[in-house]
Amino acid sequence: MTIRSFIERFSASKPRAASDDGAQQQLPGEARVPKTRRRLFTKYVALFVAVVCVALLSNGIFDVFFYYQEHKTSLIRIQREQAEAAAAKIGQFVKEIESQLGWTTQLPWSAGSIEQRRFDALRLLRQVPAIT
Repeated sequence: MTIRSFIERFSASKPRAASDDGAQQQLPGEARVPKTRRRLFTKYVALFVAVVCVALLSNGIFDVFFYYQEHKTSLIRIQREQAEAAAAKIGQFVKEIESQLGWTTQLPWSAGSIEQRRFDALRLLRQVPAIT
């Protein structure tokens, strides 16, 4: 038994409504054509909608991925610049301390100048609190 013969038997066993104007009733094959076309149209519309949705979804995923990569790159660049600026400030601070300590070490070593060196070191600590 094929599907077509089953449909013909099924539609033949249904009671048909009498038409008011006395028009001739349609055969079962004639009634199926618009329904089949409607189903085919629905399938094509569903396929088209699915293809459009997949295209839009993939485009959105690529946009998010590329935005993430660009944002990550810019954050790395900003952090690198901030680290270089901090390193420059630290280097400048250390050079200032070295220059401030340099004048105390340039004095010649002599046995009688221990008190003078202590006085110079205390004066340095008062002038530059960052050394402590």
